[in-house]
Amino acid sequence: MTKKISTIISVVLLLASLTYAFTYAWWLTIEFKPDALEIEHILISEIDKTWKKVKVLSIDAIPKDALESDPYDPIKEFGYVFSYAGDLNNDRIEDKAIVGVYEDTSGNFGRFLVVLTRFKKNWKMSFVSKIPGKPGFSILRFSKGTLIWSLCMECGSRGELLWDGKKYSVDWSKSN
Repeated sequence: MTKKISTIISVVLLLASLTYAFTYAWWLTIEFKPDALEIEHILISEIDKTWKKVKVLSIDAIPKDALESDPYDPIKEFGYVFSYAGDLNNDRIEDKAIVGVYEDTSGNFGRFLVVLTRFKKNWKMSFVSKIPGKPGFSILRFSKGTLIWSLCMECGSRGELLWDGKKYSVDWSKSN
């Protein structure tokens, strides 16, 4: 009987370790609940009239158990951020890019990238890009003069924020 129990325990441990080995990284599975009505004191209806609620992503928005689930931290290792302030279009006026999730008035969800521009002491809306779907993770990284919007930290799902002299766009063509 003890050999049978020992075999069962071994099988259970093997299955548990295999399950762990095939677990996705937390940033691929995590979802966020939109709960705010403004971004940087701008009402979300001024950003997108269809939005009901948003959540601006930050390190504090990620459940602690997700962050502690893996000692590897690509956020710190690769310099990722959830918002980036700088002159994104070379007009000598500060801009701020922010990522988050939204829920629209029809109950649909998605992710967003918003670019705000400094206007006196406040921010004004300059650009918004939306990706309908699950209210999942996204993050930013500034590299070689380019702001990159990533939907994960170790895959090729990323877009580059571009400025053509008149307007912003996100180019996803270099994604893997």
